[in-house]
Amino acid sequence: MVTLGRFRVYLLFLNLRNTSFQLLTLETHELEGFDLQEYRVCHLNAMIRAVPSQFGALANPTGYVDHLPHEVLGEIFEWIRCIPCPRILEQQHKPFRMTPMLLSHVCSRWRRIVLGMTSQWTRLEMNSTTHPDVFAELLSRSKRLPFSLFITLPTLDIERCPDAKKVDFRETFTILKRNVPRLRSLQIRTNNATFFLIFNKFLRNVHFPRLELLSLEQVDPAVRRYNVGPVEFNPAIFRHLRLENIMIDCDATCLGGLRRVHLVNSAGTLLDQTQLMHSTYPVIPEAPAMPQLVELKVECTHLVPVRSHNTPSFRRGELRSLILSRISMPMVTDDALQRIDNLFHITYSPSLEILVLDRLDQPSFQRFVLRQQSIYPKFQSVNSLSLIDVDLSIVDHHFMRAFPRVTQLNLIAVNPQPMLALLQNPAYMPTLTLINIDHQSHPRVICVPTAAVAPSAGGTAPG
Repeated sequence: MVTLGRFRVYLLFLNLRNTSFQLLTLETHELEGFDLQEYRVCHLNAMIRAVPSQFGALANPTGYVDHLPHEVLGEIFEWIRCIPCPRILEQQHKPFRMTPMLLSHVCSRWRRIVLGMTSQWTRLEMNSTTHPDVFAELLSRSKRLPFSLFITLPTLDIERCPDAKKVDFRETFTILKRNVPRLRSLQIRTNNATFFLIFNKFLRNVHFPRLELLSLEQVDPAVRRYNVGPVEFNPAIFRHLRLENIMIDCDATCLGGLRRVHLVNSAGTLLDQTQLMHSTYPVIPEAPAMPQLVELKVECTHLVPVRSHNTPSFRRGELRSLILSRISMPMVTDDALQRIDNLFHITYSPSLEILVLDRLDQPSFQRFVLRQQSIYPKFQSVNSLSLIDVDLSIVDHHFMRAFPRVTQLNLIAVNPQPMLALLQNPAYMPTLTLINIDHQSHPRVICVPTAAVAPSAGGTAPG
């Protein structure tokens, strides 16, 4: 009999009357909300139907785990491994539990199977540096395969730690440095002092040839933001970058393949072509450093004003999704207005399809609304608009005309009445039929006026 313990796996075998097993359903507390991989399910069904079905009464379904062939268990484990991890944007710092570690503690047979599968050890987690030998052993299990690493380290001053801890820390990251050529995804959550040691002593000037995703989160937003690096990426591989309460130094040529950038209380210099690090300085290339960028999130991050308008480091025509969050002007000064205007200018794209305005304070949101005064709709391609915790009393007919093709409108943590009143006019957002207010759908109410209250939203916005 198998003891499952904390790792709860339920194997439900249905339709036994036909002496064939149907869909094998796995539910885990740690892995939830992901799409089924249909091709793997079909493969599993075919393999399970080949298993002899004379098992007798089904007194305890978990007992049949012992009778499944190695091939079936291996396919199940591989299917679990291939379930995608939550996107960085949605993780909310929930601890990641290594699936193979849990599987290997179910029983000795499962342990033998899991240890023999190199692909099971390509997602690793580090929450301590006290056992570098264990870290080396885990890395060796993936052989030469690319791997992902999640690092969550205690917020301590390693320089003041006992010598033994310093030695362990140094050995751990020396081991990691040797395996950098295999690193596919690196996510680190720790404090400034630890970041400084990692990137300025152990990973300084390191080249990441296979890295696709880098997420750095400095856990204390109150302290001064550090620049880590410099580091180098392979622009043909590097796709995702997330920085929170931290900045990074790298040459602009490393950013050519980026498709998603999330900046949270970071430096807006990454968005300005003239403020990036260029190996050709003082000659700055005219071509944008991030020509493939399609998704951008800017939260509590401002641009450094320059004499003229900032120059985007990406092709605005390629940008499809934009999130502006926690943008504020504590004091309305000329300098603050210039910062806000530069941010709205540099992130504007007529090709946007998704726009989220989240917690813009009243002066900032008012500035955004004022920028929509045009005879042409500014955001003619936006089909999904989300307004979160903003003052909708500022919204006017210019703002409404700016979004002629919205089919999904999300109003969250706001007083919706000012916008609902404007939406009674069918000339505004004419394709919109449902409105989501605090995650609940409501039908749109339209009052047909005797005369057109607003002109039709047509034409093409100037570039």
